[in-house]
Amino acid sequence: MRSPLDHLTDHARAHLPPAQLAQVTPILARFAPELGRYAELIVGARGAPWGLMTRGEDARFTERVAATMSELGLPPDALAHHRELAAWFEHRRAFVKLEWHPGQAERAPNLAVYFRRRPAVEDVLARLGACGVAAPVVAELRALAGALEKPSVHFVAAACSRAQPLQHKLYFSQLVVPERLAALEDRLLRVFALARLPAAGARWLPAHRRAVEGARESTLYVSFNLTESALVPTLKLDYSDLRAAQVAAWADEADRPRVEAEAEEIARAMGGPRLSYVGVRFEDGAGAPRLKYYADRSTDEA
Repeated sequence: MRSPLDHLTDHARAHLPPAQLAQVTPILARFAPELGRYAELIVGARGAPWGLMTRGEDARFTERVAATMSELGLPPDALAHHRELAAWFEHRRAFVKLEWHPGQAERAPNLAVYFRRRPAVEDVLARLGACGVAAPVVAELRALAGALEKPSVHFVAAACSRAQPLQHKLYFSQLVVPERLAALEDRLLRVFALARLPAAGARWLPAHRRAVEGARESTLYVSFNLTESALVPTLKLDYSDLRAAQVAAWADEADRPRVEAEAEEIARAMGGPRLSYVGVRFEDGAGAPRLKYYADRSTDEA
């Protein structure tokens, strides 16, 4: 049986130019034990960015993530923040994501770290405040968590690059079941308003209803990015287990055939009939959201 790493490697060889493949190959080797058990292929609309994710459960995984961050030339504050998060969460349920931009070999990949430990919202906000996040930003996050009616944060994450300041990322889960769909709509519309994205919220609703059509039970993730001084003016929703036609509903009508084909190709690349998740990122204005496709394959139950 082919491993998750085999599927990911095949896609990299088929879709990345040689310069990028030369950057990806050492990463595949460094995280081969984890990728052999769990690998996630991540591809943006029109093929950019191209990325991978895997997960680990101990300090040795943390050390390899830290070594990768250092080799990429990420700033000291990013390395220090990763160490603090790993220590807080005891190196467990840790994920690392790397993303390259095909055709831009001179551009270093972006890296993000995630911890799925579900800490209490107030614990997370206290830590963010202690590491320099301004009080008004903390207050906005508290209001957003309240609108989602969540006492805990599903993933605590951070995005790092050489070109931009460290961004904190918080992911909140929302249960999708038929009897709670109306309440879910109300909560998310409040979030769009609090995030100062009302036009995006109006556009979101019809495609959302198609995405949850016929849902029995699934999880939707709502995530926010922030720096020390401000919330980033964007909102991301991650929907699970969508058919390609449901993914295409997020695009402008002229782009739907392309999006449907992209979603099908990424799902097949990892051996599945559907995407694991589609990321739908809303920004200011009423334009179509940015899409990112996620397909994973696993041999473990972590």
